[in-house]
Amino acid sequence: MEEGQAAQYWLFQVHSRAFRLRDALRVGALATFELRAHKAKVRKGDKAIIWQAGKAAGCYALAAVVGDPSEMAVPGPELPFCRKPPASGVRVPIQVEYNLWNRPITRDMLPDSPAFEKFNAGRPGVNYAATRAQYEELEKLARQHDLLSEPAVE
Repeated sequence: MEEGQAAQYWLFQVHSRAFRLRDALRVGALATFELRAHKAKVRKGDKAIIWQAGKAAGCYALAAVVGDPSEMAVPGPELPFCRKPPASGVRVPIQVEYNLWNRPITRDMLPDSPAFEKFNAGRPGVNYAATRAQYEELEKLARQHDLLSEPAVE
């Protein structure tokens, strides 16, 4: 991302039939994400909502894009979580900032907010543009989950 350029926000989703997202996040193995759309627009410094479509759908992570997209194979640590042999393609390196593998934010937990009126989660496809408002609402929910999960201090 060029100096002074604002971060863009993305919805990166994978179907539960294709990838065991929850398990990959549980062991810290998710470090890249496939791009099928917006390949020329996603850049280092952007933010991503990591969403599982299909069974147990929801936001399982919030991530930062830490490199530009490039043609690459699925990294070794991610391979055991692919339900079928993956093809090489354009992927983008990410760093998980909020790992929600054990407490995903499901669609019914989303606030009744104008931000989610045009939320593309669950639609066919892998990558969609998201908004800063959507990302920030999910980040707020993730922080609330963290507070509720804190152990009591005696």
